[in-house]
Amino acid sequence: MGYDPPPWTPRMKPPSRDELATLGLDPQTALTLEAEASAPDDGVARGFASDPLDAVALAAHLASVTHLASFERTAARLGEPEAVIARADRRRGLYCLSLESLELVQPARATRDGEGNWIVDALGGRELVHVRGPGGDALLAFEGDAFAAYEVPREARSAVGAGSPREVPSAVAPEVDALLGGLDAPAWLTAPLARDTTDPYAVAAAVGAVGRLWSPEGGGDAREAMARLRRGDDPLSRARAWFAALPPQAREAALDLACVEADSLAAQLDTLTERVSVDLDAARVEALAWLERRDDLATLTSLLRAGELPAGLRARLASLDRAARTRATMWIALSPRSTPRLLQVSWQEPDAWWAEPARTA
Repeated sequence: MGYDPPPWTPRMKPPSRDELATLGLDPQTALTLEAEASAPDDGVARGFASDPLDAVALAAHLASVTHLASFERTAARLGEPEAVIARADRRRGLYCLSLESLELVQPARATRDGEGNWIVDALGGRELVHVRGPGGDALLAFEGDAFAAYEVPREARSAVGAGSPREVPSAVAPEVDALLGGLDAPAWLTAPLARDTTDPYAVAAAVGAVGRLWSPEGGGDAREAMARLRRGDDPLSRARAWFAALPPQAREAALDLACVEADSLAAQLDTLTERVSVDLDAARVEALAWLERRDDLATLTSLLRAGELPAGLRARLASLDRAARTRATMWIALSPRSTPRLLQVSWQEPDAWWAEPARTA
């Protein structure tokens, strides 16, 4: 059995709010990344097909494994330094978890191997495992050959396993016509309204984008839009009215989740900076997603009236933007990059720094 060299940065997104809710965690939980690793692509085929994991196959796949040394820090924090995670060398996405005294908090898509170990097969997609020890909790994420471990805050730990998870306020997106009232809009702008989610932040961002970024595409639309703007019945006014009509708990949840999102984006800046020097093409793809997520935050704040932006969110956004702007060299390396949305922002809002890569496209 070998040990990992310094970990390669895995191309894995942090757990989403929906995934946290599925595990019984508060979707607003702010996880801290504390370990990560991924196998290098050495060009050797390790079996991309998802073969049956019977005892004979498992023994063959696990005959040669690599210990994930990056997990040692997490194991020590959890109070079980003997716990080990090993990745199969002969089969992609297969992991053996020797958790010792650690327990699985929620049922996971993991199976026993008959020797007290847990087997995780992440060849077909991401698998999340929530483990608990005397020193705290951790969320383990597996996706193909990538692994990451996140520290779960103690306040989230106390809520899990003590009954049903806290009910998260939901929001339902209105019909497109309820926002546009017959005005035309491109598919890229309205498509997020059809997403199958009731997450108050995601829904508010989708609704707000239609109001904030809509623009007339023809003379008739322009004249009608101006008339409705004078009446206070334009798409943005309708989006703001929808947000104001939400139950207070849903509005508060959307704003709290925006704080979590701002913290998450700030935490990913270092990883994105490192990616530029390793794989520029991959970094460009990730950067576009990052920039659009920053624009989601701008969209949410556009739903608020003057003076309604909570001080905590305002401070987080200011801190996030300062940190991002100090990485001017990185953004230059990633430009020009654009999406229809960022292009729209680039000419509508000249002060939106996150649309700068689109202005140079």
